[in-house]
Amino acid sequence: MSWNKLEKSRRTIIIVSALCLAVGFVLFAMRMSMPSLIAFTLAAVLPLWAIGGRTGTGQNGKPEIEDDMITALEGRLEGYKMEINDFNSTIKSKDKEISDLNILLEHEKKNLAEATAKANQAIAEAETAKDALKTSRKSGVSLDDTASMAGILPQAEGDDGKKQVLDITTVIKSAADDFRAAAAEAGVVINIVDPAEPMYVSAAPVMLRTMFRDIIDNAVKYMKQSGALQITIANLDEDIFIAMKDNGKGLNESETVHIFELNFQGSNRVSGNGLGLAQAKAIVDYYGGMIYAKSSPGRGMGIYLHFPAVRK
Repeated sequence: MSWNKLEKSRRTIIIVSALCLAVGFVLFAMRMSMPSLIAFTLAAVLPLWAIGGRTGTGQNGKPEIEDDMITALEGRLEGYKMEINDFNSTIKSKDKEISDLNILLEHEKKNLAEATAKANQAIAEAETAKDALKTSRKSGVSLDDTASMAGILPQAEGDDGKKQVLDITTVIKSAADDFRAAAAEAGVVINIVDPAEPMYVSAAPVMLRTMFRDIIDNAVKYMKQSGALQITIANLDEDIFIAMKDNGKGLNESETVHIFELNFQGSNRVSGNGLGLAQAKAIVDYYGGMIYAKSSPGRGMGIYLHFPAVRK
């Protein structure tokens, strides 16, 4: 049946059905499932009614749509229901993705906050160290003092002790790797915060590595509890500044001032000959640097070093 042959009223009904279809899509986009379902149903029924289809007569004498037309409409209705269910499933899936991304974002925010806190702590320690560096350079280290400590300076077989330009971060990481197993067994985690660019010092490789081994070994042995040794490397004026701070039991101030003395063992003594930190100080002095400690009971031990930086 052509469009021109349809009665005006039936044409109007077909136009209304098209509008119902458009409204149905708008309501569906607004997630109004039931109103959109009604609109889609009207859009499907009205054209069939307008065209007429095959009709019969009911018991009361009024025309009615035959069973095959009703079946077709029910099929369309079920199809719309399935499409709506599929869209609802998609919406739920996207909501879950958004929730997972929010969780990941919060985790990254936490990591950034922790990294920022560590960086701020390193900056504060570096600023505190400036005054100590100025005081130390005023006093200096005499040749007699260096000579008296020369007996405990390390020297590997075949090593002539000649200075080389070394990346100090690489040396520290190598020394730390030597104690990873012992530290893990003691429940100690060694964290290294290194600079973005290499930092160079002039020293003999064996002596420099031995010095860092002495300090790390001392921290792992004397913490006597699970915790962390934080090693921070940074620039400080014309020097390389290194902070090696643990969160062990620590020492009182009266003992801390003696920890670099040969054969000294404090109240928290463990097996050993008391050579480690004395040897570390001898090496630092030998290369014109500075080493000092800060500690208090229950707040861990901090060993701080300054080395003259060199350009490669």
